[in-house]
Order: sequence, then structure tokens, then C-alpha cells
Amino acid sequence: QSGGSGQYAKVQGYIEPLSAEEAKELGKPNEFKNKCMGTNIPPEYYPSCQKGANDAMAEGALVGCEVEGVRVVLEDGASHAVDSSDMAFRICMA
Repeated sequence: QSGGSGQYAKVQGYIEPLSAEEAKELGKPNEFKNKCMGTNIPPEYYPSCQKGANDAMAEGALVGCEVEGVRVVLEDGASHAVDSSDMAFRICMA
């Protein structure tokens, strides 16, 4: 391959609703939960995954309004030694 490194990231997880009580207890409208086991996603990319999820919730895909009352749970994923980066995981989560 020529042209430098690419951007590779793969994430797996789910989104679930937060109850009003949970949101009040958290003190914020959304939650990011990392349930990754092992090193399929290297730990240094976890903050980028959270930032990407926050980016997506700040401007919802349908009408561009903030998304509130959800929990994003990261369970698994994949990375590449050369082609993965912070930006790749942030974009992948968004």
C-alpha cells in the first residue's frame, strides 16, 4: 500500500434509554459506559470513543438537536497497529 496510513476503527455496542432518575443521579443528560474486555480496542483509544459518542449526541442525526436521556455502551471493536488513530475511533463512534 502506498500513500501513508489509513483510518481504521471498528466499534461494537448499543444505546439504551436512561430513566429520569438515572439522569438526575448522574447530573448529566447522557452516559458513556465502557464494557470492553481485552485489548481489541487499545485502552488509549477509549477517551476518543467517548468524545465521538458525545459529538454524536451534541447534534443528533435526524434534526440536528441534542440527544438526551441515553446511555452509550461500548462492548468491543477492532483496531489496526498502523491504521488506527484517535481520530479514527472518534469518527467511528460519531
